[in-house]
Amino acid sequence: MLAALARDHYSDFMKGMLTVIDTARMLGVSPRRVRALVQDKRLPAMFWGRCWYLRREDVLTFRTKPRPTGRPPKNPKPRKLDRRLA
Repeated sequence: MLAALARDHYSDFMKGMLTVIDTARMLGVSPRRVRALVQDKRLPAMFWGRCWYLRREDVLTFRTKPRPTGRPPKNPKPRKLDRRLA
């Protein structure tokens, strides 16, 4: 009885969870990119067993969040002072 209750609770919990591969398909990126987003803490996830699991609501929120397009700007290197001006 207790095992069946735990199994039902587990299946209800897992209905709202996605694997890295499912998330990659939803976002249109590679699984490696999803893992990088998780590592950068831009996508919340939990590690259970040997797999990362992401909540469906978090993935949908991330997908609808506006993001800048294109390559991010490079950080300009600080210029050296000209000795003649100093």
